[in-house]
Amino acid sequence: MNGLTPGNIDENNINALLACIAFQELSLSHLINAEGEKIQYAVGTLPGLTPPAGSIAELLEVNNSVQSVLNCAFLNELALLAQLQCLLNPSGITGATCCFPFGSTGPTGATGATGATGVTGATGTTGTTGAKGDTGATGDTGTTGATGDAGATGPTGATGATGTAGATGPTGATGSAGATGPTGATGTAGATGSTGATGAAGATGPTGATGAAGATGPTGATGPTGPTGASGGLASALSRTNTGPNTILLGGAITFATAGASTGTFITVVNNTTFGLTQPGFYKVSLVLSTATLTLLSTITPSFTGTATPSPGSYSFPAVLAGGEIVASLLFQVTVPGNLQFLVSGLTLSLAGGTSSMIVIEYISS
Repeated sequence: MNGLTPGNIDENNINALLACIAFQELSLSHLINAEGEKIQYAVGTLPGLTPPAGSIAELLEVNNSVQSVLNCAFLNELALLAQLQCLLNPSGITGATCCFPFGSTGPTGATGATGATGVTGATGTTGTTGAKGDTGATGDTGTTGATGDAGATGPTGATGATGTAGATGPTGATGSAGATGPTGATGTAGATGSTGATGAAGATGPTGATGAAGATGPTGATGPTGPTGASGGLASALSRTNTGPNTILLGGAITFATAGASTGTFITVVNNTTFGLTQPGFYKVSLVLSTATLTLLSTITPSFTGTATPSPGSYSFPAVLAGGEIVASLLFQVTVPGNLQFLVSGLTLSLAGGTSSMIVIEYISS
């Protein structure tokens, strides 16, 4: 652009000056937009960014910064407005200090056709909320409104705590005696007293005379033959022993490791502690244990896995004398076959040396 001196301004220079003003306006618009985004970031409304939480003092500091920039922008706008008016209306300006001399104003040209309406610009971002104004003066009190209808009765409140009991009143006068009640039921009879001592035997009376023999009666008819008796001997029996000292812990079974006499197949040896009773019927079991001198408070209890009456488990044989013998004998009827053992309960059982345990099992009858 050529240098501007009075008398040589032309249309090209004016257009260049107008473009300069337009670029300054564009710069100010970018500056104002940046200040708006600064406020959006501070209050957390800028899309896509989450600022750290700020205090009221920090927000006020941002507000003061924005206000200072806008004041400077406003002063620049005033300067640009003056320059624009100077360029667009040179005839109204006096003196040679502002603009350059122009020729006389030509006739007004014909009014041009109205241009098409431009597209609506995008809606600008919402400005920040202004500072809260001072509270206005309190208005006069209005007239009291009419009394409204009574509201519905509220629900009954919770029952209050029970008050402390009042002092006991004085004892009333003794009432007259009531009628005599009915006689109570007769109590149970007392225990029978002990039998008194037997009196002395009286003297033996004289022997009476022997009576005459009666006539012999007729021979009675022969009765029916009775059932055939059982054959002699046991259908099945078994005996076993154990030799030497032996210690059986709580819950353990008595051991009978040495075979003795046996007959039949109704009683089997499952192992050294267990015997199988394989047929329903009556069984008799005899048991002898020789305890050591330190054995006390141990108890021997039979265990049978089948069904029998009475149940072998209902028996128990305690060791009440250390160094003595436990002798047990039981009889029961087996209805469902099973296995028989003798278990230790209470404390550990210690058996003495020699023949420490012996068992005999007999099948009596079906």
